[in-house]
Amino acid sequence: AEELGIRDSPLPPYEVLQTNEISVNELQTARQLSRLLDGFYNTTAWQAITRKLILDDNDFLRRFLEFLIDKNLIDQPMSLEKRGLVLYEFCSMHYPAYKIMVTIAWIEAGMSLKKKPAEKVKTKRQMPPEYWEVIYGNYKESLRLCFLPIDDNTQNGYWFGFESEIQKAEPVFKAKGIMERYQNTQSPQINTDKSS
Repeated sequence: AEELGIRDSPLPPYEVLQTNEISVNELQTARQLSRLLDGFYNTTAWQAITRKLILDDNDFLRRFLEFLIDKNLIDQPMSLEKRGLVLYEFCSMHYPAYKIMVTIAWIEAGMSLKKKPAEKVKTKRQMPPEYWEVIYGNYKESLRLCFLPIDDNTQNGYWFGFESEIQKAEPVFKAKGIMERYQNTQSPQINTDKSS
């Protein structure tokens, strides 16, 4: 190792501490980025939103890493739920337009609808809208519905259906509420109006 200019830890896990090309600080940053990516990008629940943020903002990884370091979280083991809470808090502060995507990921991961990322979700006696565009699953009346509005218009947002009988945490149905029936579209719509 010395011949190659590598300085490593004499104790397990024998980590490389420095090379002639990479400083101690650069190796530390690489290790921390690896933890960030493993915890968020390599985790199915948070992968899509993490990927979107990386692609949309070249500064995202640096900013998120600084946030995790400042909160003393980068080296802490975090549950799936804790990672979602952290990502939601970060987006609330720095990327508010992405909060809705974190909330959708939170719901689809089967996380509690009583926690902060789901604060805008409506769960009480939700009735399906007149029209919606099904994203996945099949709607049936026995599903317990919840609604995530994307703006102040209560019909504009996402619908999630949960199987009440089997107490499954993840939704089995997802649809996007639409204001009026689309004309000449390939997307399947369901008219849920019982009178027609």
